[in-house]
Amino acid sequence: ATAENKSPDAFVSTSKGNLKSIEFLGEKQLRKWQQISTVTKIAIRNDNISRMGDDIGEIIQHILEIDLQDNLLWQWQEIALLGKQGSSLSSLLLHGNKMETLSKSTVDSFPKNCFQNIRLLALNCCNIQSWAEVQLLEPHLPNLEELYLAANNLPDLPRLEAEEAYRAATGIVIELPNVVSGFLKLTVLDMSQCGLDDWSQVATFSQLPNMKELVLDGNLLHKITPPPSLITDAENSTSTSAVFFPSLQRLSVSSAQLADWSDIDALNQYTTLRMLRLSHIPLFSGKGASEVRPVVIARIKLLEFFNGSAITARERQDAERAYLRAIAREKQLLLVGSQSNDVSNLSGDGNVDGIVTKKHPRYLELMEKFGQDIVLGGGGSSSNGMASNNLAAELVSITINNLSFSSNGSLEPVTRRLPKSLTVAKLQLMIKQMFGLDPRLQQLSIRVYKDAMPALMDDPQCSLHYFGAIDGAEIFINEAKA
Repeated sequence: ATAENKSPDAFVSTSKGNLKSIEFLGEKQLRKWQQISTVTKIAIRNDNISRMGDDIGEIIQHILEIDLQDNLLWQWQEIALLGKQGSSLSSLLLHGNKMETLSKSTVDSFPKNCFQNIRLLALNCCNIQSWAEVQLLEPHLPNLEELYLAANNLPDLPRLEAEEAYRAATGIVIELPNVVSGFLKLTVLDMSQCGLDDWSQVATFSQLPNMKELVLDGNLLHKITPPPSLITDAENSTSTSAVFFPSLQRLSVSSAQLADWSDIDALNQYTTLRMLRLSHIPLFSGKGASEVRPVVIARIKLLEFFNGSAITARERQDAERAYLRAIAREKQLLLVGSQSNDVSNLSGDGNVDGIVTKKHPRYLELMEKFGQDIVLGGGGSSSNGMASNNLAAELVSITINNLSFSSNGSLEPVTRRLPKSLTVAKLQLMIKQMFGLDPRLQQLSIRVYKDAMPALMDDPQCSLHYFGAIDGAEIFINEAKA
């Protein structure tokens, strides 16, 4: 934009609080944008278009992107004609056109190189009834990088779980076909709402060498399985790993049926994964973001973004410490149970360490990283049984913030020096004396750093040290729900 098109007094505020100048355009500029010969992107949506026309090539030869969503296109021959005539076309959006079932004979009749330059193809809600139809297009899409298939039906992707059930019932072994081939340049694949219900269907795409982003929202996936184990070569006594999502960095699995933390642990084994979107699943039901986010971060070692928000180094450290404290508390309960033989109900061998490690695969790794700092409340002993009275006896300066209007005390923050060995139960009694709020009505949370999320202090027998209290930490008093 030129300076004469802008006025210093004309601007709008952006969502981030910045100021953006308003550009004033005259008739000449607007007319320039209305000339088909000067634009590179066109969108004609919901306009009852059913065929291309014989002279389409004269109009679109220079066009880079065409958006024809929600029209009446249905014949693949028309789409092939569009691709052939649009020699510069790199993005083609066809959402909502109810396409005919694609057959090999139809594909064989396509003009040569009709989709040669297509890099983005959007076929969401296009009445595609099988992956086989998509696979037929592959030879004509040598440069495809982004493929969007949301709201179609892909029932022919093989289900390993169903095949194993069939083998167990009949004794017949069926070789699963390799239904995905080619697509060597594909980096983004969206299969949201495509009727997937078995992770082995997702694994069908695991050998695409350049796929960086996979979107699986709205499928009935009930389990995520880790990559296959190392394959051992008996002759050479070596182990090699099969190629399994070698480039995957971004994954979205929201609105699935995932209900177990083992699914999150499985994602930790996808070592290239850096960004995860995961929400509206049974596992998170009834839990707030402040409860879910730290646990996900702690369970997936290399994750850098969760639900669009970056994970800072401090947030990761706080999350991993809190997670390890929770494991230590769980282990202590198991040890108490083992003394009365209750733990044998949880594991055949009654091995507490084995139970904890199986349920929390990162336990030993985090113990090596933070174990010396983890102290459970009351007894002044760490989770590994070592004495830590000196550490727990240290005093820390903590600010207590009363956020309960039902209390009789002041709402002004109060700072006290408290021993790290002080348990939550004793802290609640102290708060009752200070603010007149019965312990049964107290919901306490602690924030160790200013930029950290408050963590619930939900175990009355655990100490301040267990919750990571340091100088400058804050404790918030809320009123518990009846």
